[in-house]
Amino acid sequence: MKPALALSAVASLLVLLLAGCDDGATPTSAVTQPAPRPIHLPAPQPGSKVAAPGVPISKGGDNSIQTFGLEASSKKRTQLTAIVRAYLNARAAEDWKKACFHLAIRQQQMFVRLATASLHLPRPSCAAAQAALVPPNATHALAIEARIEAILSMRVGNDHAFLIYRRYRDQVYATALRFERGEWKVLSVAPTTVE
Repeated sequence: MKPALALSAVASLLVLLLAGCDDGATPTSAVTQPAPRPIHLPAPQPGSKVAAPGVPISKGGDNSIQTFGLEASSKKRTQLTAIVRAYLNARAAEDWKKACFHLAIRQQQMFVRLATASLHLPRPSCAAAQAALVPPNATHALAIEARIEAILSMRVGNDHAFLIYRRYRDQVYATALRFERGEWKVLSVAPTTVE
């Protein structure tokens, strides 16, 4: 597949994924999230190699995110959770400049390539590329993606990490991060379902 065609296909997939996330509920702001339901689980054990309590495991399936690296300390979990929340809230507010600030360099470059190849924009900034690629009807879906109800686990290994959390309607998601140029950045453009 030619690079331009591959970029166009990825852009189309991104648009379809974002547009298809609407659950029909009344739109709410990512900043004014509903109060999370209390989840009574034992705290994850820092340094543990096993999946944290409450994190779904697939028997005989792929558990590479759930058991990646080691469970982080509560300090590291708090630090990286703040980065993921800031990224997701910036997307929900359509503050593309702030969203790009929290993205890893590779993802920033991907948005620029996608906008250049599929929308024929002449070398846009990451923020301009995201604004052009995200459909106008995605606001509600982005607000839903920003609803983190409970942090279940923070897996850290070398320069990568995964925040695993329970979101709206008890779904469990993970967001990948990468340590680059002295700081943690979001590697997942959108959260990934963990099953």
